[in-house]
Amino acid sequence: AACVAVVAGAALAAWRSPRARRRAHRAGDDAHTVGGALLQAGARGPSGLDPRARAAYDAVSEAADRGLREFSAGGAFSAVGRATAEARSELVERVMEEIRGGKADLQVVAEFLVDAALARAARCTQGQPGIYPELWGLDEGRASVAAISLKRKREEAGTQKSENATGIRSTADILIDERPRDSGAPPQPLFASVQPHVLARPTALALLEVFDVFHRRGASAGAYSETERATIERLLDAVDRKPVMRRARAEAAKLRGAPWTDETWREAMRRIWFHRCSSGRGCGFEHVFVGEASQDLRGRGVVGGLHNWFKFYLEERRGAAKYLGRRYTGRTKDMEAALLNPLFVSGRFTWDLDGRHLVKDVGGFFVGVSPEWQMAIATTAYFETETPASAAARQWSRDLGATYDIGYTRAAMLGEQVYRLVVRRSATGGLTTFFAAQLGTWDARARAELDDPMAKAELERRLPAVLVLHGFADDPELLACAARVGAAGAFTLREALHHLRAELAYSRGLPAADFRGTAAPSLADLRDVAAELVAAYDDGMLASDRWAELLRRLRDRT
Repeated sequence: AACVAVVAGAALAAWRSPRARRRAHRAGDDAHTVGGALLQAGARGPSGLDPRARAAYDAVSEAADRGLREFSAGGAFSAVGRATAEARSELVERVMEEIRGGKADLQVVAEFLVDAALARAARCTQGQPGIYPELWGLDEGRASVAAISLKRKREEAGTQKSENATGIRSTADILIDERPRDSGAPPQPLFASVQPHVLARPTALALLEVFDVFHRRGASAGAYSETERATIERLLDAVDRKPVMRRARAEAAKLRGAPWTDETWREAMRRIWFHRCSSGRGCGFEHVFVGEASQDLRGRGVVGGLHNWFKFYLEERRGAAKYLGRRYTGRTKDMEAALLNPLFVSGRFTWDLDGRHLVKDVGGFFVGVSPEWQMAIATTAYFETETPASAAARQWSRDLGATYDIGYTRAAMLGEQVYRLVVRRSATGGLTTFFAAQLGTWDARARAELDDPMAKAELERRLPAVLVLHGFADDPELLACAARVGAAGAFTLREALHHLRAELAYSRGLPAADFRGTAAPSLADLRDVAAELVAAYDDGMLASDRWAELLRRLRDRT
C-alpha cells in the first residue's frame, strides 16, 4: 500500500503540470491502452512483450538523446533531463489513469509489489553482515555495468549494427572502456555507452538540476538563493523516498540513540551535505558530486573531488573531461583482477573547468550506483565517525592522509569486492569528502586459497595482499614486516594470519607484575642481559607466547 501511495503521489504531482496534460491528450495512442501495456510490461515481463510498451521506452530514450545534445551544445545540465522528465511524467500518468479507471489487474499489481518487497528483504538478509553490505543490496537504482576487454573487442569487431561508438554490442546499461590508451592517439572516452533510461530515474533528474545550481554559482561562497534552496530540497525529497536512504536514516537514529523527525533529519542532511564553510571552501556535495578546482603542493591545478560517475560521464560527453588511462597504484596490485570489476574505476584524467586545465593523477569512483546510494553510504559513515569512540566501535581508524580535516578509514565488503572507504569532516562538522579505493576480491575462491600449502617465501609474497584487502595497512614497509612475522613457522595463509594476530594481541601485563618492587638493573648488568638475550634468540625464545618464560629466565640468570 505504501508503494502504491508513493507511485500515485508522484504521478498526481506530475499530472498537475498543464504542459504534461496537453502532451498526454495530444498523444496518438489511447492513454488507457498505453497504460495497460506499461502495467503488463512492469508486472509480467520485459517491454518486448508489447510493442506499445517498447514505444514508450523509445520515447524516453529519444527525449534523453535530445537532452544530451542540448546539454553538449549549451552546457546546462538540467537540459539533459528536461524532456526526459516530461516524457516520464506522461507515462506515469497513463499508468495511473489505468489504475483509477479500474482497468488494471490489481492482483497482478499486488503480486508485483509483494515480489519486489520480498526481493528487497532478501537482498538485505542474504548478503554479508553489516550496514555497508546491506546498503549495497538496497541500491535498487544501480545500473548494470559491463567492461570492454581486448578479447571481446577482437571477437566482436566488425559487427554490422552497434549500440555504441565502439562497435561492440552490450546488454548492460553502462559500458566502460578501461583498455590501455595508445600514446599519441586521441583520448578515447571511458564511457563507451550509457543507456538513456538510466537518466530518467527521479533522483537522476533531480541531481541534474542541482548540478546546474553549482555550475551557475561557480566559486561563489554566498548564501543560496530561494530558487537554489528549492532545487536542493527537490533532490533531498527524491533521495529520502528511496529504501537505501531510509535504511541509512534508521542506522543514524540507532547511532544517536533517538529517532528522527522528518524536520530534524532534513536539517541534518542540509548541514552534512550543503553547508558552506565561512572559510570559502565548498560544501561536501560540491566536492563529492560536482568536483572543484584545487592546487597541489607544486602549485598545479588539480581536480578536487569529482567522485560521482554520472557527473564525470556528462563532463566527458561535452568534451570537458578526458580519461587518460587506468591507475590502481598503491592498493590493488593485480591490474587484471581490478579490471574484472567494472563497478569501480580508478584512473588518471583531466578536466577543463572555467578556463583552467585541471589534472587528477589518481581518481576513482563507483560506476552505475544511484545518487541515493552514494549519499546514503557517505551519510552513514559520517554518523559512525562523529566521535573517536564511535568510530573505533564501528571499525574505523584515523586517516593519516587527512591534512586539514578529521578523517577516518576502514575496509568494507560490497558484493564480492572489498573497498577502502574514507570519510572526512571539517573542524566545524560538515562533510568535506567521501571516497573509496578498490582493494580486491573476497569470494569463495579467495577464501579457499587461505588453506593452500605454501613455502615461507610464497607466504611472505602473498600475505601483504591479504592484509591490504582486510584493511590492515597499505604501507609497504609495514606490510613487509608483518608478512615476515606472520609467515614464520606457518604453512598456509590462514596459519600466517592467526600467527600474526597472536603476535599483535599478546599482553605483557602479568609477567611484568612479577618484577614489581625489584631493583632496576645497573649498567654493569647490561652485558649479562645482552648475552642472555642473544642466547634466548638462538633458543627460539624471542616470541610473544614465550614472553613470561623469557622474563623468568632473565631474572634467574642476571
